[in-house]
Amino acid sequence: MKYRITLVEDDTLLLELMTNFFGTSADFEVIHTFANGTSFQADLAVISRDTDLIIMDFQLGDSTAEELMEQLKRELIEIPVIVLTAHYNEALIGYMVQMGVACYLPKYVKLAEFHSILKEVLTKGHYISKEQFPYLQGAIQHNRGEQASKQYDISKRELDIIYLLAKQCTAKEIGEKLFLATKTVENYKNTLFVKTETKNIVGLVLWAVQRKLIAIDQFNSL
Repeated sequence: MKYRITLVEDDTLLLELMTNFFGTSADFEVIHTFANGTSFQADLAVISRDTDLIIMDFQLGDSTAEELMEQLKRELIEIPVIVLTAHYNEALIGYMVQMGVACYLPKYVKLAEFHSILKEVLTKGHYISKEQFPYLQGAIQHNRGEQASKQYDISKRELDIIYLLAKQCTAKEIGEKLFLATKTVENYKNTLFVKTETKNIVGLVLWAVQRKLIAIDQFNSL
């Protein structure tokens, strides 16, 4: 079974090239294409039912990825979104995370790498390269402190789960490493979202880094 992709790109040539690229893939198929944000928003009801992954440019002529992400949130649509842009800026990585984007990539990404990143987003819900990770530090501005684990009531078990999520482990993989049921890991994860007031895994990991609960140099082996 192929993963179903919706493309949103105002460059018609690139839109056609990407459609052709996925057309030759054994893993993916393009089921919707949109040349602007307005037409994408008009078809959200259909997209929400049959799409596994959305790939969009940041600038879309009549709208931006930011506007479309806000619309997805209002409609409670949780399809992972990859923003693929020609104006890639590492300083915006944290901003993309706050928007709820699962992955932020430059358009000059190599096709082989792009293919593997798509699979990772689809299986794990997000993708952050080790080169991007340090740029997340400035995305959330809160007070830091060595006593954050006590202040926010984060247990050792919860900290282990945050660390493994940062290593891009799935709930099943975390369960195997910590000898927990997958459902128990999901419960821990949801509790952490409530405790930290974050909405996704990337935001949770960033929250922990900002409070020095986990260190960036722990991820050198990613």
